Amino acid sequence: MSPREAFRMGMARSGERIHRTIDYDDTFRFFSLPTTPKGTAQVEPGRGVKINCVYYWSDEFRSATVEHTQVPVRYDPFDIGTAYAFIQGRWMQCISEYYDQFKGHSERELHVASAELRRRRQNHAKSVSITGKHLADFLASAEAQEVLLAQRLQDVEAQEVFAQMGGMQAKEMIFDERTPSHRAAGTKATGRGGRFESRSRDLQGEPVMSE
Repeated sequence: MSPREAFRMGMARSGERIHRTIDYDDTFRFFSLPTTPKGTAQVEPGRGVKINCVYYWSDEFRSATVEHTQVPVRYDPFDIGTAYAFIQGRWMQCISEYYDQFKGHSERELHVASAELRRRRQNHAKSVSITGKHLADFLASAEAQEVLLAQRLQDVEAQEVFAQMGGMQAKEMIFDERTPSHRAAGTKATGRGGRFESRSRDLQGEPVMSE
């Protein structure tokens, strides 16, 4: 008996129990996004929050009351160019440093790239530190395409599964996608505008943290 058949048999015997149903909607998907081991990240002045070796920025971080504080964070595992921080009662979109290089790459691609860079550097230094710039340069190179090809194909398959689960299109999130470059690149990453602000107000309140 396949898992699908077992599920259908259980539904036929016990009913759907609609009162126990949780809608697979934008809010559910958002609060299902992964976070850091602590669930938070420290806001570093002028740099933002650091998640998986990459810094993310929002203009909301400029506030003196926000700098040096720990804020709840979440990130999109299928697009490391974007993350979210819970600031002053609402979730705000944050844009990564080197956004043009990171956008569209998955968390698993980032891990593969990090492992490859460490392997190449292990003969040159006892302690190997991988920075966002190292990763951005590697992801922009032609050789990275071959190294990451297998993982990228797996990510596409995973996204197709999620799309079938909830009708979610690739790259569709709670907030409209915006593509400003990171502030360090010369333009401001405001994390505001359009549907983003209105939906962030819908999510006001205490953040739901994963165990």
